Amino acid sequence: MSRTTRFIALLLALAPALGACSQNFDEDDEESEGSDLSDRLSGILVIPEEVLLPVGSSVQLKAVGLLDDRSTADLTTSASWAIGDEAVAQVSNDLDSEGLLEGLDVGSTTLRCAFEGTGSQDVFVEVIDASLERLSVSPTSVIITEGDEVQLRAYASFSDGSEGEVSSQVRWITDDGGIAQIDSTGMLSAQDAGETTVHAAWDDLESEDVVVVIEEQAAAGTGGGSGDDGGGDTPELSIQAAEGSIDGGYLDLSVTIVNEGGSSATGFWVDVFVNPSDTPETNDIGDAYEYVDYLEAEGSDTLTYQIALDDSSAEVWILVDTNDEIEEDDESDNSFSASVSGSGGGSTGGPDLVPTYFYAYAYDGTIYYYVDVTNDGDEDVEDLFYVDVFVDESSEPTVPSDGDSYASVSSLAAGETEWLDFTIEETCYWCYSYVLVDSYDMIEESDETNNTDGPLDVYE
Repeated sequence: MSRTTRFIALLLALAPALGACSQNFDEDDEESEGSDLSDRLSGILVIPEEVLLPVGSSVQLKAVGLLDDRSTADLTTSASWAIGDEAVAQVSNDLDSEGLLEGLDVGSTTLRCAFEGTGSQDVFVEVIDASLERLSVSPTSVIITEGDEVQLRAYASFSDGSEGEVSSQVRWITDDGGIAQIDSTGMLSAQDAGETTVHAAWDDLESEDVVVVIEEQAAAGTGGGSGDDGGGDTPELSIQAAEGSIDGGYLDLSVTIVNEGGSSATGFWVDVFVNPSDTPETNDIGDAYEYVDYLEAEGSDTLTYQIALDDSSAEVWILVDTNDEIEEDDESDNSFSASVSGSGGGSTGGPDLVPTYFYAYAYDGTIYYYVDVTNDGDEDVEDLFYVDVFVDESSEPTVPSDGDSYASVSSLAAGETEWLDFTIEETCYWCYSYVLVDSYDMIEESDETNNTDGPLDVYE
């Protein structure tokens, strides 16, 4: 099994945003608008970008065109659809069922669509003969303001161990449509102030309820929703850290963003500019970008970027809320600059211990964990530190903490990786596990925010 980090193509990173900003056009207007769209079309994204499909079931795919101004157009009924192996699955081009994918036989294949000479990315399709065992939804709770939208995602686990996102395959259910509505892709729209729950259902299984709190619109001039502590607080976005390295012709960058405000932030861009000739400004488009659906009040998120780069060093500039979609009291801290060099680097010097791989499987009363710890910094770790695994935790562990099992690492050179295996005799029918690196904070690092990985779903 590969222990390398999987980086998602930049276009695929836009998937959560597309339902909120699509431009729709009627088929009657297709001929007149087609040429204009093809001139402005930067690429086509198929949603979902990976499909896990039981034999005999179906899923409606969506083709979304990314235009040159980062708006989108729904091309589902206008694109032509094709699949690699028609014995495994078939995709329809028939009227009123364009993009409908059906699983025929166990196996894997790829599909894609095209419009006016522009093709989509390849979509991986796996058809399985297994029963559905569990559904989960992320995020597990939402606080937004009237009129806002946020993308929810559903994940499924099957009896053969397969797992995948199934947001477009489940049935989304809201307890009170007057407070919150949710479409077939999981896009939730805040209708009115109040509290309700939503969940996903597939066949006879349902996910846990997601608690949805809709705050009243603040009075003019007072900012966004009230957040957890009330009083009309606004989101407050900033960049906490940026760490990266250059190797093999690529710049790999990890950016940690935080929302220190009293209200959640929904639907904003985070752009990375490499060696910009001028200081990036609002509405500039970076060399790489990510769309963030939801960042809760006092929450944080880490985004990863991979950018082709031939140089051995680079100056990067990062903008959060690039298009100025989020109203904040302080807009002055939305940018961040850093220097990155080969093997390590980042915004500050020193060691940087990061769990770069975390996997587990359970069998016959025993859980087997596999953990990779990498020193992403530019200095060696020459002292002992501990790595702890937590089997069944409801929240992320904090320093100092004792896990259910631990290992010690005596030293770790800059750029090197330590592979660790843990065997824990415990039955876990379904639980969430975490790993914590340097669990007793014995190493002074350039970034202390990236020492944890999880939650990892573990089940037997």
